[in-house]
Amino acid sequence: MYDRLVHLLFGLLLVYPIREIFIRTTNISSGFWAYFVPFMVISAFSGIYEVIEWGAAVIVNPEAGIAFSGSQGDIWDAQKDMFLAKIGALITLGSIIINHRN
Repeated sequence: MYDRLVHLLFGLLLVYPIREIFIRTTNISSGFWAYFVPFMVISAFSGIYEVIEWGAAVIVNPEAGIAFSGSQGDIWDAQKDMFLAKIGALITLGSIIINHRN
């Protein structure tokens, strides 16, 4: 349960600083790309984490890899975790859009 919460919070809390860094280091201050690029960075980091988690589980102990990776027997655990990170990022980006329109 806490694993899913952490993935949701990862997207929810990290997309705003990534967006600020992107805006301040490029000439893009608003528009589609100011929201799309941070969302894709969160998506990529989430996927990379899941691949690293899987690789570590396979290298350390292939028999105990499922238990190590925290999937608790769910074959869709990685996909669910990545989905929650994306949902968290979309919630934050949506609130930024709403805040900027007011």
